[in-house]
Amino acid sequence: MKKIVTTFAIASVALVITSCGSETPKTDLNQEEQAVVDSTVYNDQAAMDSAEKAIHAMIGADTTSGEE
Repeated sequence: MKKIVTTFAIASVALVITSCGSETPKTDLNQEEQAVVDSTVYNDQAAMDSAEKAIHAMIGADTTSGEE
């Protein structure tokens, strides 16, 4: 049992050591990729703003029509 635990511990340590540090540094995006990212972020923000306005309009309609 002691040999199994020791083997497992050594394998775990080896796995941790090999998974850390072998990563290559990430590079920045080129101009074309950055333009695509910026466009996507802008379109997503516009869609969220539109949805938020629609929700506020629904809430406003519900609160004004619900009062009797």
